[in-house]
Amino acid sequence: MTGGSGKLGRTVVSGLRDHGHQVVNLDRSGERGPGFVRIDLEHGATGFERFIIAAADTVMSRENTELVAEVFPEVPVTDDIAGNGRLLSIDRARAVLGHAPQHSWRGPA
Repeated sequence: MTGGSGKLGRTVVSGLRDHGHQVVNLDRSGERGPGFVRIDLEHGATGFERFIIAAADTVMSRENTELVAEVFPEVPVTDDIAGNGRLLSIDRARAVLGHAPQHSWRGPA
């Protein structure tokens, strides 16, 4: 979860944990307790860059092809999206930041 360190976010994190969910909070400030992970995107580039940092898979129980066909029936699918792998490309984060998914919605990444 992003934003779990703010006032509302702490309440959401606490509620999810109270109901048995495992929550990982991504935070710029560093570790603040169990389940918090520091995000450090510092590197030598100047200007603005955007990155997608994502888990190894999706949280959805249905396969990607079925979900995309239902929600976006008019959008052509140009890549292999079978299974439950992530739908967002992390290629740029991998190349520039060395990002590799460390968490999975289904078990070890």
